[in-house]
Amino acid sequence: MIFYPVTFIIAFPFLVAVLQAIILGMDGYRSNPGYRWISLVASLLASVVAIGMIFWIDRHGSGMFLHEGFDWVGSYAIRYDVGVDGLNLPLILLIAVVFPILILAEWGHRAGSRGYHNLFLVLQAAFFGMVTAQDLFLELFFLSLVAFPIYFMIAVFGGPGREKVAFRFLITAVMAALLFFVGLLLVYFSVDPSSLSIADFHRHEIGGHLATVFGSQVSVSSLAFWIFCIAFCCFLPIFPIHGWFSNLAGDAPQIVLVIFCSILIPSVTNVFTRIGYFLFPEELLKYSTFLMFIGAVNLVFGFMCTAGQKQLGRFYSFLAMGEVGILIMGMTSRDSAGVVGAVYSQLSLGLGLAGFGLFLALMNERGEKNLELTETTSTQPLIQKTPAIAVFVGLFSIALLGFPGSGGFIGNALIAMGAQSVSSAFVIVLVCAEMILVYGLFSVFQGVFLTGGVNFIDGSDLSPRERTYLIPLLLMLLFLGVYPKLLLDLIKPTVDALLMAAHA
Repeated sequence: MIFYPVTFIIAFPFLVAVLQAIILGMDGYRSNPGYRWISLVASLLASVVAIGMIFWIDRHGSGMFLHEGFDWVGSYAIRYDVGVDGLNLPLILLIAVVFPILILAEWGHRAGSRGYHNLFLVLQAAFFGMVTAQDLFLELFFLSLVAFPIYFMIAVFGGPGREKVAFRFLITAVMAALLFFVGLLLVYFSVDPSSLSIADFHRHEIGGHLATVFGSQVSVSSLAFWIFCIAFCCFLPIFPIHGWFSNLAGDAPQIVLVIFCSILIPSVTNVFTRIGYFLFPEELLKYSTFLMFIGAVNLVFGFMCTAGQKQLGRFYSFLAMGEVGILIMGMTSRDSAGVVGAVYSQLSLGLGLAGFGLFLALMNERGEKNLELTETTSTQPLIQKTPAIAVFVGLFSIALLGFPGSGGFIGNALIAMGAQSVSSAFVIVLVCAEMILVYGLFSVFQGVFLTGGVNFIDGSDLSPRERTYLIPLLLMLLFLGVYPKLLLDLIKPTVDALLMAAHA
């Protein structure tokens, strides 16, 4: 029997969501509580297959470990083409670990919960497709598919201003998809024979020029590169066009903010890394210093905003914005250590941001909506009532800071090494920004747990269900910090081959 694991992890959650929507939507099943278990089992099964890939793939070489494909629209060179290599394997692991945890975290959701849990399955399938797609048209398909479940999650289950926030997100996502499509058309018609396969662009140079309205000529490759850059920026909180993202903190469900920060941001940066180095190696090398500067500005601005932020939802969004800057600095550093560190950090930062975001979700469950720190001092600090929550928040904060023993330390160290190869100034910026983040994170920890600046309406500590999904998240972060060799040995050959081809 032939088994296609990559196709399975994409198709299975999506098909279960469709069947569950049909069957449980029938009159006789509307009150059936089994939808949560169906969603969890389907998500776990896809995740087990995804995690299992790391054990049966061929670990030698720098090409695709697993590759599946066939002609989709053959007359236009459009293929269903998915694969796993060292560049996207960490993202596959991230999606596989986080999505079952998100379903468990929203286990007690009541209003419209059948549709809510189905949307998690659709998103899991779409994210698996996004990071494994090896065809530009297929990439556009999954990138667009991600936007609609998130839109409905915000518009239906968000706060008082949910319609406005959801609409702004949808418009931003549509703009990103349209720009991506324009870039896709430019590269499709600029190579001979026409192709949309990402791997083909290592062998076919994007050439030609277009005339502008001023009579000058512009390179198709440079134009397409910047169009793709702007398209990806629409999905990322990039200064100064980050307003739509920070507004999510107030009116989007907390779990949607977790998806944005821990899954969407790492996935989009991963796809940009692949497209940048495969399609536009010359442009990426030419403009890398400028792109690193953008990353540095994002890093400093995001972490500076965390330092004075009292509203914890916005604190979380600015924290993620700063982490975007770190990823951009690593992946555009032109250095093997920096790019490897960025890919590794996409996993470690995603897990850390998921853990911190789930802490805010715990507060929401206990009645603290849009939590804001105050200046009051309680006679009984919250850490005495909820010691387990305090321990988990402290450990996730340490992981986000990149302390030794956590996965964040490995990624940040490699990114700093890559930044040093470009300019020592970028390393100084990175170190100073991390010091600002230390102040921001520990100010929040102190304000929440030590000085009594907040109080849960429900002051209960972690339940068995909450411990069940937080402990694996924390253990994986510690494993990434203690034994990074397992993943680094898979990431480095792929990155080295990309950089060698880019410099050729």
